[in-house]
Amino acid sequence: GVALSGSLILPHGNGPFPAIVLLGGSERLDRTGIYTWTNADSFVEQGIAVFSFDSPGRGKSEGNRWGRTHKERTDDALAAIKSISERPDINEGSIGLYGASEGGVITFRAASRSKSVAFAVTISAPAVPHRSGVDNKVKTLCMLSGLQGEKLEKLVAFSRLTVALALGVGKIDASQFAETVEGW
Repeated sequence: GVALSGSLILPHGNGPFPAIVLLGGSERLDRTGIYTWTNADSFVEQGIAVFSFDSPGRGKSEGNRWGRTHKERTDDALAAIKSISERPDINEGSIGLYGASEGGVITFRAASRSKSVAFAVTISAPAVPHRSGVDNKVKTLCMLSGLQGEKLEKLVAFSRLTVALALGVGKIDASQFAETVEGW
């Protein structure tokens, strides 16, 4: 793994407090990202501690900003929960995730993998599996621009390989990409 750096804001008063970990989207911002940090004050005012961390390669976190798969980002979210759950001022049974956009996808993945996620909140997260959403978007845009038949199917296949590579799903090699664009 990589070392991630973040900030924890505690409400006024005595803990232990419930807590929420903020997860940004695909823009991979630092801990003050617009989709996450702007909600921090509202949570703290309601007595909920807020933890937000810099995406890898941003702020004080190590690693590559763009080289993280969904699995790795899910591991990061669960590590954040584990880290703050060890604090005496945090109620370890009341820690949840708040994810915006792609962070919402990570929120769903983490909640499905671990009972340590007490609750999940998402904003503008996809409601269909990522691969299906991309397929539909690619098909629609290509059809609107007049592409059809074998070229359309090859472009969709290329898109599927690209998504699988980004998500870290399966084994993919360069020959698979070459096959999808052959004859263009």
